[in-house]
Amino acid sequence: MQLDDHRSAVHLSDAATAPEAGGVYVLWRDARPVYVGRTAEGQSLRHALEWHLDKSDAEADPATHFTCEPCADPAAREAEARLLSAKFRLSGGTRS
Repeated sequence: MQLDDHRSAVHLSDAATAPEAGGVYVLWRDARPVYVGRTAEGQSLRHALEWHLDKSDAEADPATHFTCEPCADPAAREAEARLLSAKFRLSGGTRS
C-alpha cells in the first residue's frame, strides 16, 4: 500500500485488516487526504485506525478510507508523518 496514493486506500470500515504493528497512516475523505497519523509506542495500526473508525460516527464529514505502512522505529514514524503532513499541507495531528 502506498501511503500517499488514494488509489491504494482501503475503506475505513476495514480497519480490522490493518497490521498489528506500529506505523504511519493517512486518512482520506474520498480522494483527499485529511489526516496524517503515527502510532504511539506500543500501539498498532489496527488499534489506531479502529479508534478513528469509532470516532467517525460522531463526525459530520468523516474520513472514508486509509492507507498505512508498518514501521517499527518511532523516530522514522515521526519523520514520515512530518513529511506526509508537509506534502499534503496538513497540520500534524489535525484534520483539514
